[in-house]
Order: sequence, then structure tokens, then C-alpha cells
Amino acid sequence: MVLSRCAAGGALLAALAGPGAAHAQAQLSLLALGKEIVQNAVFGSVKNELIGSLAGMGCRGSNIAGLAAAASAGGAKGAAAAMGSRSGAGGMDPATMQKAMEMAQQQIAAQGRSLSPEQQAVMQKAMRQMQTASAQPLSPIETTAVFDELAELGLISDSLRKEANDCISSAPPGSADAVGSAGAMLRSTVLPAARQAKERMASLSPEEQKQLGDGVVEALNSASPADRKAFFDGMGAGFFPPAVVEQVRAQAKP
Repeated sequence: MVLSRCAAGGALLAALAGPGAAHAQAQLSLLALGKEIVQNAVFGSVKNELIGSLAGMGCRGSNIAGLAAAASAGGAKGAAAAMGSRSGAGGMDPATMQKAMEMAQQQIAAQGRSLSPEQQAVMQKAMRQMQTASAQPLSPIETTAVFDELAELGLISDSLRKEANDCISSAPPGSADAVGSAGAMLRSTVLPAARQAKERMASLSPEEQKQLGDGVVEALNSASPADRKAFFDGMGAGFFPPAVVEQVRAQAKP
């Protein structure tokens, strides 16, 4: 289930940032986009997959421990267990991939909307890329590069990046396969989509940025206090334009 949530979040972000995203206002409102990015790209893929895998490796840094402890039931521990059970199994099985597709589509349908055929094609391509990537874990050096870019994009804090990279570099041989597999999935799908999404958000008008901020506020106000603290400590806040972050800081719950 955790793998399905991660894959669904990554595929959804890829679809939103894909070729059809230029007309996303007609398919998915900016308010909904803000909610989806927080719920899936920030609290889903990165937190549950990477943090869960790091926790499963025995990493004990304060940032990793705090985020793992704040994960919902079946989150961090579930991610670590799922990654471990999948090691060497050849990646996501068809049933898992289909479940992820269904979850992503349900998330859109729940808002009374639907993806265009073009966006559905982007999502299906993203899922195939994730399936291939999950069977080919990154090396420790490659995995640290994923954390570096996540920090550059503003999806994780610099302190978490350093903590994770220290853990990966000192891990015994073979023990980093779980986080390496998660990193491969993120590198193949989430990172490219996140680059496009961040560029697109930066080009929004002030009114559009306000709509986006409304969605982020709504998502954060529905999240736990621990998740809100993690966000403002750097887990995703820097991904959004400065005006959006300023709005969110003023309107979100403490």
C-alpha cells in the first residue's frame, strides 16, 4: 500500500507537469494542485519512501527520526518493510502498478475532475518508468545526488540532506539497496516532474499563486501538527514560490 501511495503520488505529479499541464486550469484547479503536491510529492513520496527506507537502514539522525516518528500508521515502517520485501524481486509487480494507477485516478475523481487522455498517457509512462527503476537501485553516490537535488528543489531541508547523505555514505555494503531503490524511482519520475512543476509555479500570476497557496493551506490544515512543523522546517516549503510560502505561513495552523 505504501508503494502504491508513493507511485501514485509520483505518477500524479508527472501527469500534472507533463505536456497536458499547460492547460491544467481546465483539468485540475490550482487550489487542487497545491493540495496534491503537498499530500503526494511532499508527505507521500519523499517522506514515506525515502525517510522510511532510511529509518529501516538504522539511520538515527534527529531529522530522520523525527519525520519517521511523525509518519502515519503504515508510513515509515511500512515503507521500509515494503522496500525490503521487494529487494531483488524485479521491481513493482503489475498488481502494485495497477493499484497505484487506480489510486491516482481516484484522487482526481474525488474532486469531480478527470485527467485528459494526454495526461493519462503521461501517468502510464511514469508508472512504467517507476517499475523499471525500482528494480535497479542506485549506488550510494547516485542516491546522495537524489537527496542533493531534492534539497535544491526545496522538497527537503538542507539539514536533512546532510543527515541522509552521511548515513548513506557510512552504511555497510548492500544495506542501502532499499533507499537506493526508492531513490531510483524518484530520480526517474518525481525529480523531472518536480523541476517542471517548480518552473511552472514560478511563472504564475499573483492571483494564480494565491489560488495555489490556498490549496497548500488547505492541505496543511488537514495534516498533523508534526507534518506542518516538518513542512515549515524545510520539508517542501522551499518548493513553492516565496509569495505562496509567505501566504501559507500567515494562514496555516501553527
